[in-house]
Amino acid sequence: MVGEVEEFIEQLIDKLLEKGFGASGWTESPTRKEMQDWLPSKIWAMPAGDTRLSLQESYPVVMDFVRDKGWRFTGRAHIMAFDTERCV
Repeated sequence: MVGEVEEFIEQLIDKLLEKGFGASGWTESPTRKEMQDWLPSKIWAMPAGDTRLSLQESYPVVMDFVRDKGWRFTGRAHIMAFDTERCV
């Protein structure tokens, strides 16, 4: 799935550059390199898991992965807090 996300990022950059998109902080249209440096910080990844134990096992792996990619991490606080309890 990572390949699909990275391919999507490149396609998105193509479209943004084609449309003349400029993010805040840029005084002129960004270069492809600037977009490639900026866009990963806008990607969030959430680990799969539906129990506290499964998340405890996957959190470190996903956190390391997103750090290395320049992406952001979001957890599953409701599962960490309530595990498999429903209707909370």
